[in-house]
Amino acid sequence: IYAPLPLKVKAELCLQNAPENVSDLFPTVTDSSIQEKLKSKQIILENAKISKKKVKKPKRMGLTAVEKRRLKAFEIPKNYQKYECFTKLNELWNGYITEVLQDESGDSMLVALIKSDLHGAKIKVQRSKNKSVLNKSGIIVKETANTFQIIT
Repeated sequence: IYAPLPLKVKAELCLQNAPENVSDLFPTVTDSSIQEKLKSKQIILENAKISKKKVKKPKRMGLTAVEKRRLKAFEIPKNYQKYECFTKLNELWNGYITEVLQDESGDSMLVALIKSDLHGAKIKVQRSKNKSVLNKSGIIVKETANTFQIIT
């Protein structure tokens, strides 16, 4: 199928010493040399089955939300629902918020204030659908997505 290159083309391509056959470029391999190389080797002739390891589910730590509600984990007992019990929390919060807002200014201060924890902050109710709580002030003891529970 392939004809050897003419001498003129070989000279132009600087291939005067190139072999005529491509097979001359590769070393000759005999059956005995192959046998010698494979003598102490393991050869897998088919795909090995990879065993699927069972993924262990992590053990649940703590209680579920339903269990916490049933145990009343987030409710403050009546005998501790006093303003005096939470004044120390307010002092801790004052130190925390001054540290958070220390290096902030402008919009970054608003972002830091929104992200900060409000447990222990003193607040005053300015607007509410419930008119009986207007102008009441107290310390936040419980903060949820839409509500604050305060001690007055």
